[in-house]
Amino acid sequence: MIRTLFFGIKSFRKNHELIWQLSRREISLRYSGSFLGIIWSFINPLAMLMVYSFVFGTVFKARWGTVATDSHNYTILLFVGMLCHGLFAECLGKSATLIVGNSNYVKKVIFPLDILPWTVIGAALFHFFTGLIVLSGLQLALTKELSWAIVYLPLVLIPFILFLAGLSWLVSALGVYFRDINQLVGMITAIMMFLSPVFYSIDSIPEKFRPYMLANPLTLVIEQARQILVYGSAPSPDALLNISAIGLLSALLGLWFFNKTRRGFSDVL
Repeated sequence: MIRTLFFGIKSFRKNHELIWQLSRREISLRYSGSFLGIIWSFINPLAMLMVYSFVFGTVFKARWGTVATDSHNYTILLFVGMLCHGLFAECLGKSATLIVGNSNYVKKVIFPLDILPWTVIGAALFHFFTGLIVLSGLQLALTKELSWAIVYLPLVLIPFILFLAGLSWLVSALGVYFRDINQLVGMITAIMMFLSPVFYSIDSIPEKFRPYMLANPLTLVIEQARQILVYGSAPSPDALLNISAIGLLSALLGLWFFNKTRRGFSDVL
């Protein structure tokens, strides 16, 4: 595992410029040819927020502790959950066909295939940060203030990125050998939206089910992100320790599995 750790760090440092260029290309290709271009990255989260706020806040009247579903705080709480799940869903969704979709790189012996998941994460982070800008504008418009606690966000985001990198290495490698993984990932991301506290408070979960909910890494990330972005306070040290341990373990196992299976990519493709 130590060898895997050093390999991952060395590869990232050596190829960071290539990762940056491929991430930029990934973003530009997504909006290539569209009239509004990159503006869609701001429109999409706002449109989805309006829909979900109406469905869960107005139609279903979902409870969020003492927060009224028609209040400004409910909208902001919902948006933070959507941003975290959106980052997870985009990384996982694109990873399923990442190697298959870039089979031309597999034939190039000198190309570092292990950096491809970083390009997916880079593009997903771009959309996360555009959503964060929208969230900040929303907070200013609705509450007239922004919290300084946002400086704590990297403490949650960096371990979360490591967790996503591990999943991306794992899923992209499996996607070469098992083409059904693409369908499975789509189902998992949809299920995780409702099994994570995106639309509801963790306090609304019956006591006997909470340990299972808290075992979900997305729950920890979403709850701590809300603690920072909505409630304006520092994240829990225990939660940060758990997120960091999960993130590091995920990255190590994912990269180890990717390196073990990459030798057969060219034979399958």
